[in-house]
Amino acid sequence: LERYCSATALIRMAREVIGHHPDSAISAACGGDPEKINAKIVLDAAKEGDPLGMKLFRRYVALLGQAVASVVNFLDPEVIVFGGGVSKAGTFLLDAVREEFPRYVLFNDQPLPRLELAVLGADAGIIGAAMLS
Repeated sequence: LERYCSATALIRMAREVIGHHPDSAISAACGGDPEKINAKIVLDAAKEGDPLGMKLFRRYVALLGQAVASVVNFLDPEVIVFGGGVSKAGTFLLDAVREEFPRYVLFNDQPLPRLELAVLGADAGIIGAAMLS
């Protein structure tokens, strides 16, 4: 999941294509320097309707939707909670994933899980790890 569905993955995807899109909002936001791209820049570009931002966001959501559906197909959870850096995108991301993941669920006659954002947001993982010790 880290390879395809993390903030780092979204950044990597943007860096791979930014050279071919010098007029994109992403390129403008990072001053043309791919090393300055972060997930917020990509997500903000998508929210603003930038064609490259939207293309990257749709690709990312498709991958995340497939990952969520895989969890649903194997474990049938009641709820799936998103944390980490990308969760800062809030309902923009959550609504897109809610729409995408049912396409990949094998047994659509079962109730689908709720998708929620972690209450602790991007710090959820580190706080949870600290509580284990």
